[in-house]
Amino acid sequence: MSKSKKDGTIAKLTNDDCSTYVSLVVVNKQPSLYISDGSKITTVDLKKNLPVNKRVHIRVEAKEMSRGKTKFIISFDKQSVNKRLRIAKASISTLFIGESPVKCPSTLDNVEGFTGSVFNVKFDERDMNPKRIQNAPAIWNKPGEPGFFAGSRGTAIDFELTERLEEFELTLTPMESKFELVEIFNKEKDAHMEIKVEEDQVVAYIYIAKGVSRVAVRNRDCRSQPPQISVEFENNGSDEQVILKVNDSKKKQTLRDHMTVLDGSVSFKRLSGCLTDFYINEEPVEWKTQLSEMLRV
Repeated sequence: MSKSKKDGTIAKLTNDDCSTYVSLVVVNKQPSLYISDGSKITTVDLKKNLPVNKRVHIRVEAKEMSRGKTKFIISFDKQSVNKRLRIAKASISTLFIGESPVKCPSTLDNVEGFTGSVFNVKFDERDMNPKRIQNAPAIWNKPGEPGFFAGSRGTAIDFELTERLEEFELTLTPMESKFELVEIFNKEKDAHMEIKVEEDQVVAYIYIAKGVSRVAVRNRDCRSQPPQISVEFENNGSDEQVILKVNDSKKKQTLRDHMTVLDGSVSFKRLSGCLTDFYINEEPVEWKTQLSEMLRV
């Protein structure tokens, strides 16, 4: 089966040598499911194009049937397709989102941003039911440690499965133009911040529990004059706060349930060279050494 150069593999469940897999692929904005039993590839076309800037839910569920067959139930935009194949779920050992490990080449050429959920998975003995994936790609730290998503869309979230995967679900968000993203979250992952480019403007989204605030930052260079910006988020009168510090500025501006444009100067492309700390409730998140090493690339 020939594949277009513009194919984008979104998610793949695979065994160690990539011979058996279930792969969600986008071909010219049309999603399909490729299922390989090691000898042949079966394609399930979902018969709809991905609408730009609209979230589309895709869910793949595998159920064991009699005589060694597995029933795959694929739901796309509230429409379901069933396919029965002989494929052992137990042979699948890895789930990856984004560009794959070396043995299983794939790309993300057609989908610029997506979120998703993974169900019935354990990662390094840590229960991930469900694990929410947002705006892949990712640099994934060890479970229970602070981490961040960063980089061009050529990295991956790679889960080693310790139990058979029953289902996975993704929300695709195709974009008209590419943007880069940095996401920083605390140890409990109940507070995080996303920084992305929207219409050539750097935008930060700050989340605490159910609260969210949007901050737009002017897009300038920070090489010669490093910016001094601190953002403090106060969640509807509660005690929860998030502070983004850039070069230890003492200047703060409180965001109270509305969008604020800060009078600061920061270039998103140079942001990795300026970011110093991320604070939760005035307490620094202990990742400074690891974060700075990663951002130095």
